Amino acid sequence: MLGYLSIALEEQRSRYFLWVPVLLGAGSGAYFALKFEPVLPLGVWLVGLLTLLAGGIYVRSTIVRLLLAGLFCVALGLALATLRTHMVAAPVLAEPFFGAVEGRVVKLDRSQSNRLRITLDRVILYGLEPQETPARVRITLPSKDAASKAGGRVLIYARLDGPGAPVEPGGFDFRRWAWFHQLGGVGYALGPLLPSATAPERPISIRLVQTRHWLSDLIRREIPGNNGAFAAAILTGDRSEIDPALLNDLRASNLAHLLAISGLHMGLLTGFIFGLFRYGIAIIPNLALRVNAKKLGAAAAMPVGLAYLLISGASIATQRAYVMVLVVLIAVLLDRPAFTLRAVALAALIILIISPESVTQVGFQMSFAATVGLVVGFEALRHLSIWKRPVTGWKKFAKGAFSVAFSSAVAGMATAPFAAFHFNQFAQYGLVANLLAVPLMGFVVMPAAIIALLLAPFGLGGIFFWAAGTGIGLILSIAQIVAGWDGSVIRIASGNLQALPIFAGGCLLAILWLGRVRFAGVVVACLGLVLWGISERPTVLIDASGKLVGVMTPQGRALNKTRGGSFSANSWLENDGDDARQADAGARVWDAPSLVHIKGDGPLNAEVLCAMNEIVIVPDVSLPAQTGCVVIDQATLKKNGATAIYMNGDELIIKGSRTTSGVRPWSSQ
Repeated sequence: MLGYLSIALEEQRSRYFLWVPVLLGAGSGAYFALKFEPVLPLGVWLVGLLTLLAGGIYVRSTIVRLLLAGLFCVALGLALATLRTHMVAAPVLAEPFFGAVEGRVVKLDRSQSNRLRITLDRVILYGLEPQETPARVRITLPSKDAASKAGGRVLIYARLDGPGAPVEPGGFDFRRWAWFHQLGGVGYALGPLLPSATAPERPISIRLVQTRHWLSDLIRREIPGNNGAFAAAILTGDRSEIDPALLNDLRASNLAHLLAISGLHMGLLTGFIFGLFRYGIAIIPNLALRVNAKKLGAAAAMPVGLAYLLISGASIATQRAYVMVLVVLIAVLLDRPAFTLRAVALAALIILIISPESVTQVGFQMSFAATVGLVVGFEALRHLSIWKRPVTGWKKFAKGAFSVAFSSAVAGMATAPFAAFHFNQFAQYGLVANLLAVPLMGFVVMPAAIIALLLAPFGLGGIFFWAAGTGIGLILSIAQIVAGWDGSVIRIASGNLQALPIFAGGCLLAILWLGRVRFAGVVVACLGLVLWGISERPTVLIDASGKLVGVMTPQGRALNKTRGGSFSANSWLENDGDDARQADAGARVWDAPSLVHIKGDGPLNAEVLCAMNEIVIVPDVSLPAQTGCVVIDQATLKKNGATAIYMNGDELIIKGSRTTSGVRPWSSQ
């Protein structure tokens, strides 16, 4: 048995490197799944890692060597995630703050209610000690008066609080996201935005912010309306003028990915520069004979991609895209195959070392799912004899058209499970929309926009801005038309948190393993989908304040309020796979006579309430402990936060968002 296993592992030698980022990511993922913070001295970590590494190098047995090497990768991933967590540590508001806030504007975006938000760094909270002051805060404004203040210091009176806990147990943890962005306070303005008397600072980071917003203003002047807002988003990362209705159409048609500066945009930009140099040199015979146009194009595309990364704000998604492109371009310079699983694995490895938290983010998961799918798909095509045949004329055009359609189909299928799991919806006609929109993006919008920006300083960009705007207009029309089709969006309920890792692990086993064992990966992936399918939604959901309650009924979740607590209400309905609005859900009638929701803090008789009801919700007071019913009172809500109640026959299972999350650096405030 051991001999057979040793031979089987030896057959995988060419695939060893591909498993390194997988195991590293597994270690990082395990760290974020823990309900406690691993506390070990640095020396213990180092000794453990070095022991595993030495064992992997010097042990003769192939099985033991690979086992130790695998454990080393997992332990290293866990160690890197731990180190990263403590490296980005910054103060988080533990209590609400009302007062004057001063800081430097580093980001402009929009809230879900379409109100402008500013993110400030170099923060001063007047009345709060510096060691208690967050590194960054985000404030929602009542108006657009901050549009010209990017990069400057401002003063504003605001209400701030720490990032909120999940709106239900197992839900999206905004606190963890905020922790890695050093965002220690969020809130809203209580007064107008004023320029600060403090002398403004102009480091390179702020100059980049100002350049980004200057370019955004230039683009929106040249391309008015929604088309200009879209152009600014894809070229500079500034999404502050995107209309929410437009965003909904893009999501419903599966074209929202065009807004995020990611692999598609970085690839189109660097690919355009690469092709411009390569084919531009090719038309000059004397020059083409003296230089390697392919390598020169790759060398020229690198700094252009870096400039795009910096100007667009260098978000995690854009960093990931640039690393991917950089790996491909370096492979071109070294005369190595550019689009291989090894290149993808190297890019994933670099990102996981720099930002281990990326493994939990949907952008990381979807971009690498799409890339792996495309590499595997086109490798399969290259083995077909019909694909290898040289073609000319209309057949060459047909082959190119098929490549575009095939790419959209493969990328869509690869990313669909991740999009459905995280966003609770599936765009049924997304393939159609992408087949129509992506070629416009690649052959019209990006080339025209790049040329327009290059010629703008000379006053010659007009016709190219028009071309880019026209292409964007067609894309937005496609999004609107497809989003309007019946059944364009299929709502999907949230699943068990373990379902997606199991599914992804099975897919990786099926793709990376050589031999018949890969079929076991298909079985594992199917088990993940089954686990997702049999997941149950809570019977009762109670928000952290105890004022909003939702009960599952045959018609969907019924809410006790038609307005108020809209963020929690909408999140619950989305996680249920329900497209109803809060007002509609509030009009539903639940058949739950055993549930009572009592407002006010007047005298209450706990024994009487428990004699009449299984569940008693009294958010404004704390009641004596009772044995006849479940009491969700002020003390319980303070301990648990948002609460979910599952009914398993006659048994009630209670989970709280705070207790489910455990005690972690981002949740201990």
